[in-house]
Amino acid sequence: MAQIIRSAKSGSDWGTNELLAFNIRIEDKTDAQFFGQPLPANVNVSPIVLNHLDEPQNATKSESDFFAYLEDAMTIPPNEESFVDDFAVQVLKLMGFDAGRRVIHTRKEISFEMCGQRVDAKTDVCVMERGPGGRFLLLVQEDKRHLSPADPEPQLVAEAIAAFSYNNNARRQGGLQPLHDAVVPGITMVGSAPVFYKIPVTQDLLTAIITAQYPQDAIVVERFFPPVNNRIAYVYEGMKPLDNRLIVLKTFEAFKQLLP
Repeated sequence: MAQIIRSAKSGSDWGTNELLAFNIRIEDKTDAQFFGQPLPANVNVSPIVLNHLDEPQNATKSESDFFAYLEDAMTIPPNEESFVDDFAVQVLKLMGFDAGRRVIHTRKEISFEMCGQRVDAKTDVCVMERGPGGRFLLLVQEDKRHLSPADPEPQLVAEAIAAFSYNNNARRQGGLQPLHDAVVPGITMVGSAPVFYKIPVTQDLLTAIITAQYPQDAIVVERFFPPVNNRIAYVYEGMKPLDNRLIVLKTFEAFKQLLP
């Protein structure tokens, strides 16, 4: 792949070319392959959320918020960014991703070195560890193809690389040895339909990106589509149908176990 042009680009400008240029590919996995076991049989979520297609009159404020943000996320205004990020935050909180010392941020900017230059990457939503030297634990990238042709997956990979670099810099500043490799959990979302990823990042990959070289070892990003009955319709229906909602929330529950 020496003939592929490698140049410094911000994370929002990453595309298929950058994945090919740095020997990164994406492979679909089953639940057993992705999580090491089947999805959980149950999920600890309010029956109001699980069993009502639309908001009932007796919903609590948190339950009402779920239905409100779900409705907003499924409305994609022309020529505007959608409300997907707000819904992602709501679901992450509903599923306890902000437990303990974790916090959820939006529009967090980070950077990494690429082809001899410093470039930026901006997460739509992220889960971080609170406190000095707080690290990135999970990244969410909205699919904005209603605004531009940009594929969210290369953008998510770029953000994972930036997060790994940030986390290691925080470890150095705290007197800890940097990690040689780590798996960064990530999610892309269109409307209310998430897809889940495990993104391995290594020091060797960072070096290749900094020096504009083709890495010898491939980076295999694992992708998991929630096993809904109709994947084509899933993009448009998302978590609105109750069957889909249960499966997706079970996937969030299993995905939460990947966080440190």
